[in-house]
Amino acid sequence: MNNILLHEELNRLKRHAHLQFDKLWKGNNPLYSRTKAYKLLAKHLNISPEDCHIKLFDIDTCNKVIQYSITKRLYLQGET
Repeated sequence: MNNILLHEELNRLKRHAHLQFDKLWKGNNPLYSRTKAYKLLAKHLNISPEDCHIKLFDIDTCNKVIQYSITKRLYLQGET
């Protein structure tokens, strides 16, 4: 892939990662507080909470965030 396509793909994945992750702590029935959600994500990714910013993530990490968020939400809602 060329750099423009990689950049577009990364931006698309960052938006999707935020969309999925934010469902854990936003909305009418959040599963966690924002702080708790980010601490758990940081632990899952084996990074410090201070470094846990989706805007800093690469393609691989964004994919991990998406999978983690979907799995965590389904588990906590008793759908697995």
